Amino acid sequence: MKCPSSHSQIAMKLTFTVARIIALEAVRRKVKAYVRLQQPVYETSDKGPHDEKEDVKPIRPLDMWWHETLRMLASMDE
Repeated sequence: MKCPSSHSQIAMKLTFTVARIIALEAVRRKVKAYVRLQQPVYETSDKGPHDEKEDVKPIRPLDMWWHETLRMLASMDE
């Protein structure tokens, strides 16, 4: 499932790019904690326990940017 290019670019600017700029500034200022709201954008079963090994997928194509934003933030050194 692919997003139209313009929708993807808007989503990237409003999620990934903004989060990256804020996180880089937090690193520069040596902020001890940076909290970002994560929307529930994954398909999962309603029953049973869940763990990090579960292969979850974004619900909608644009939710991919929320997912990639979290991956980028988690990979930052500071």
